[in-house]
Amino acid sequence: KFEFENKNLSDDLSNRLQAEQDQLKYLHDRVQFLIEEEKLDSLVSVDLYTDRLEIDFKGALLFLPGEAALKSSVSPILRQFTDILVDIQKDSTFVVEGHSDDTPISTKEFPSNWELSTARAAAVLKTLSAYNLDESKFSVIGYGPYKPLVPNSSESNRAKNRRVKFILKANLQTKKYASKIRKKQTQRWR
Repeated sequence: KFEFENKNLSDDLSNRLQAEQDQLKYLHDRVQFLIEEEKLDSLVSVDLYTDRLEIDFKGALLFLPGEAALKSSVSPILRQFTDILVDIQKDSTFVVEGHSDDTPISTKEFPSNWELSTARAAAVLKTLSAYNLDESKFSVIGYGPYKPLVPNSSESNRAKNRRVKFILKANLQTKKYASKIRKKQTQRWR
């Protein structure tokens, strides 16, 4: 009986994981289509992983140097991305990461790149939430210059490091279900 129940639980979990990965793949394809349709290939990229989707917005698309206010031209673009994501928000979590280069900044508003990168991530979140994405599903992280894509050895490399990354994490329900399965299996062995 244990083997039969264990197999059914494993099959159910496997089916849930596959459905989740299919959903991420579908979203990836929609985002990629939008990037190509809007000719944003040099400013936005999307990557698909087993448990998440990452959309990388280059800083030049979103902000003027040293500022955290979004360019007015970017709101319609973010709106289109939001339209793709709004339907899956119920069972998902999102992380908005701000990244900067290593060029020192020291203003009253932004004493360091850490504050600047965090403010930029928060500005993106505020715009997304204005388009019906639930703020309670989000985390905002500012990494400053501490997670560069490439060495900050040239202006073109520094431009690559100035970015905001939007991460859609896998369905929390599947993770909770997997935890429940492990708990049931552990209880049966007692």
